[in-house]
Amino acid sequence: MKDFNDNFKLKDEDEETIAEEGYVERFSKIEYAQIERHNRLCNNGVILIDSPGLKEDAARTKMAHNFLKQSQAIIFVLRADKLLGEDEKDFFECYFQPGQVNNVFIVVSFIDRAKEQGQETVDKVKRRTKNFFEDYYIDQEGDFDRDFYNRRVFFVNALGALEVRTGIADKAVLNSSGVLELEEELEKFLASPEKVTATFDSTVELLSLIVSNSREQINQEKLTLDQPLNKLEERRKQAEEELLELEKDKSDIEKTIFFYRDKIKEKLLDDLIGYTQEIKDTWQQDSRKLIDIKPLNNIKDILLSTIREKSREKIRNHIKEACKPYIESKLEQWEKRVPILIEEDINEMQNKLENQIINFQLKVDRIKRLFTFGRAEEAFTPEEKKVQKIIQAILGGLTLDPSQVTGALMGKGDWLSFLGRRLQEIVLVILVINVFAINNPVAMLFIALSAEGFFIKLQRDALEREILKKLGEKIPESMREVVFEKRNEFYQAIEEEFEVLASKLTNNLQEQIDGIHEQQEQIIKRKEEGSNSINLEKSRLDLVEEELIKLFNEVSMVTYGKHLTPEEIQEMSVQRKNIFMAN
Repeated sequence: MKDFNDNFKLKDEDEETIAEEGYVERFSKIEYAQIERHNRLCNNGVILIDSPGLKEDAARTKMAHNFLKQSQAIIFVLRADKLLGEDEKDFFECYFQPGQVNNVFIVVSFIDRAKEQGQETVDKVKRRTKNFFEDYYIDQEGDFDRDFYNRRVFFVNALGALEVRTGIADKAVLNSSGVLELEEELEKFLASPEKVTATFDSTVELLSLIVSNSREQINQEKLTLDQPLNKLEERRKQAEEELLELEKDKSDIEKTIFFYRDKIKEKLLDDLIGYTQEIKDTWQQDSRKLIDIKPLNNIKDILLSTIREKSREKIRNHIKEACKPYIESKLEQWEKRVPILIEEDINEMQNKLENQIINFQLKVDRIKRLFTFGRAEEAFTPEEKKVQKIIQAILGGLTLDPSQVTGALMGKGDWLSFLGRRLQEIVLVILVINVFAINNPVAMLFIALSAEGFFIKLQRDALEREILKKLGEKIPESMREVVFEKRNEFYQAIEEEFEVLASKLTNNLQEQIDGIHEQQEQIIKRKEEGSNSINLEKSRLDLVEEELIKLFNEVSMVTYGKHLTPEEIQEMSVQRKNIFMAN
């Protein structure tokens, strides 16, 4: 731990840099640090992850969200003296739904500071915590489960516990810190069947929704098989007209994606071009931190480079190596801006797509009902539209967030790495030897051979300033040139990501359109073949329904240790729908 602390603890100069620049460059390439220690909580392959806090920056917030998705147990840490800010409440309400949240442990730290202010302050902290979280810890009857709440919500003095375990404080502090109770309950959870239930709980609930919707479709198809043939043929003609309208809707959805594709790619290119000016403005302070030109201060090498290729090559390599950390750093900083730049556009696009897909899905359902019942009323009330959105997202993979666009942009032929290499190549055209207004090679050689002591010292500061000045003029200009030169590759990287989204989505929509055609044709064919064919199809549909319930119960058995009846599955799916609608 000492080596870890020595390397990763913020030093005084780091804090000064953060105050001036807002970031520390030496941690920029580190995604996570792994510490291996013996701890009973880590038995059976358990890994403890300390994720970044909320709203640190877009990239780190995204990292925290990704870790959350992978976790079987979550410890949500709050501060008693800054309890439940808006970001924390929004985050919790977004990711967790009211009910029994088995795998979330709430830890309110700094309770010792509240105690210092008196019992009234402690009671206020506990009351506010309960008021917000009580709906997440309820029993099967829907009432507040105090016992379960007390096994999931803890008020702790974490610093006091740490001081005991590092030998600074007395053990009595640990016993009253609340940390032992937290560790005990967490250890029980990680070693119990509750962990399995919590891991699969949301999956089972989601499966219940899919199974219930599938059973509804099966029942509707069986009802359709009982309709008169002549009526079905008339209804199919009506349905064909509405299916043509769906084709147009599908095209409109694709246009929406491409509209935002073009908007985002232009926005990013404009920002990158503007960024080159920012680089120029901050050059003086950044270059002294990120560019080490001391190896270039050998005047003999510089002067000899006019007549010796070996010395010229040495100067080129020095410039390349000196500029590399700076260029990489500035490009990485721009990369972090991308999610922030496009987040609003991505959200706007998704909202528009969601509405278009909901309307598409409602039309699909109306066409099906028209074919079955001869009337095209909506199957779902407006409040239930969000259910259809979720189903579409599951079945069609309708997801795109700013990090995906960033990933595409940064991954396209290693685009930014190429940009960095190309910039270095252009910067190498700077002839450092031009800092001297001496054109006679013989005179320059004489100076180089006789340059000693005070003369060399006198020239070094001026030389360093001149080299940095010329690099400062050339690098932003070179970056702008490269951006224009490679803008087609830049566009292509973004376009491909949006085209993948458009392809996935429109393929899914087309499959639904084709599926309606095929289903209606098959039903009419069965009707034409007579009652035996109809009965065989109904038997097949019954078997499909039985198999769905059987498969569902295999997962339910692992999760809950019991089978559910079709009625219980339906009831669970209704609860799941209510959760989705609450979103």
